[in-house]
Amino acid sequence: MEKMNGIELFVQVARQGSLVAAGRQLGLSASAVGKGLLRLEQRLGVRLVHRSTRRLALTAEGQQYLARCQRILDEVDAAERELQQGLAAPSGRLKVGVPHESGLLTPHLAGFMRAYPQVALDLDYSDRLVDVIGEGFDVVVRGGEPGDSLPTWPIIAACITASPAAASCCRGRWCWPRARRRRRRSAPAATPAKP
Repeated sequence: MEKMNGIELFVQVARQGSLVAAGRQLGLSASAVGKGLLRLEQRLGVRLVHRSTRRLALTAEGQQYLARCQRILDEVDAAERELQQGLAAPSGRLKVGVPHESGLLTPHLAGFMRAYPQVALDLDYSDRLVDVIGEGFDVVVRGGEPGDSLPTWPIIAACITASPAAASCCRGRWCWPRARRRRRRSAPAATPAKP
């Protein structure tokens, strides 16, 4: 970290041509900039800047070092921009485990692929229990009643969907298919409305 700070300090001194101006850019006093520059020169074992009371001038070694330092800082800036742009537009590989019977998911997966063309979906159609971390899964979708044999994984999000008929059968509460069948069998027959 100290090396990067020294590089940034040196580049600002060279660009600004003054310790005071470089200090303003870096939020430091001229004295702190001068001491930082001196520490850098001592660490490198070479004089980078000729100082006088009126001006600063780079030595030959300082000019050579400046060219390299500017390239380094430009690369760091480019890397940060790439990361920030990457956050705005998802890209890369996404490994998803889905059950064999995933007809309800297909339109959503197709929509996801259209919305995020830079993301490569690696779909694993399987009903088996998977080792999420060991097999490198990012997302695993499974349905059914939880049992003791299921490992305890952190649940990031859960979404339960049902047809209107299934939802009305359960009176707005979730219930498993067996419970819906029992409710239908025990429900009284509908009586026609009186005119």
